[in-house]
Amino acid sequence: MDGVRDEACTFRIINAGETSYPNAWNGYRVCTSADRQVWTRVDTSFEDGVLTIEHRPEGQMQWYAYFAPHTHEQHLDMLSAVQASDLARVDRLGATVDGRDLHRIRAGEGDLQFW
Repeated sequence: MDGVRDEACTFRIINAGETSYPNAWNGYRVCTSADRQVWTRVDTSFEDGVLTIEHRPEGQMQWYAYFAPHTHEQHLDMLSAVQASDLARVDRLGATVDGRDLHRIRAGEGDLQFW
């Protein structure tokens, strides 16, 4: 969103009820950022298949996302930190469709579960 700093805005995603799992919108709160570095959650409602976001943007430009974006570099930094820890370990499961390594982080003991 651009050019609406400090203005009360309402955004409606009118086809949100047509997603593959519409019940996931219940209780959901959209992410927003004025600088793409610090992300917060915004009150969001879902009623009659419409996802409604009411927000007063604090920046000249305001970004909205399902979840805060996580760059590949941030991902690699996280894997490096986990590898240095004694509390968890990282192993490679395979590759993604675009050829990047697909990792698993294991913490604790017990049966492994994947969904």
